[in-house]
Amino acid sequence: MGDVYDELVAAQSPAELRQAVQLYVQVRPQRVLEIGTLHGGTLRCWLEHAQPGAVVVAVDPNHLGAERYDTWVPPGVQLVVVYGRSQDDHIREQVRVHAPFDWCFIDGDHAAEAVLADAGMCLSMTGTGGHILFHDTVPPPGWGPTPPGEVWSALAQEYRSWEYAEPRPPGYPPESANGIGVVEV
Repeated sequence: MGDVYDELVAAQSPAELRQAVQLYVQVRPQRVLEIGTLHGGTLRCWLEHAQPGAVVVAVDPNHLGAERYDTWVPPGVQLVVVYGRSQDDHIREQVRVHAPFDWCFIDGDHAAEAVLADAGMCLSMTGTGGHILFHDTVPPPGWGPTPPGEVWSALAQEYRSWEYAEPRPPGYPPESANGIGVVEV
């Protein structure tokens, strides 16, 4: 699995993602929601470590790596691919039928209203003890706060939380945020 961190997940800091995957393996979620799949790097991580009987729901308007998804699904795991914006009511209804979730990874639209909507949806669909993760909580050097970071920080006041924020790896795009904020519901 080592290749997934460096080859497929260019938008994720490999060290931060490894820490999130370690938590995922420890938590052993049965209901997983990913908002913002892009090329599928984190989706591959969740699938490769999914427990038998798990349902993994991936929401993205484009799913640029969809042709590979089936090769990542282990026996006994169900993958549900939803095309659309997670903020749209009809998409939320498609997602809701698979709730409650015990793992949500938010890395979709980073506009403030979209992150707030995604966080609200995840909170309403996550059971007690579930985890909601926000990618891009740490802004690029010299930038102001990121919407995912602001939403995560607000939730961190109400819930047990922590952050995986490693030094930016060499070659990481200078305009890209990093950091993964975790909230335990």
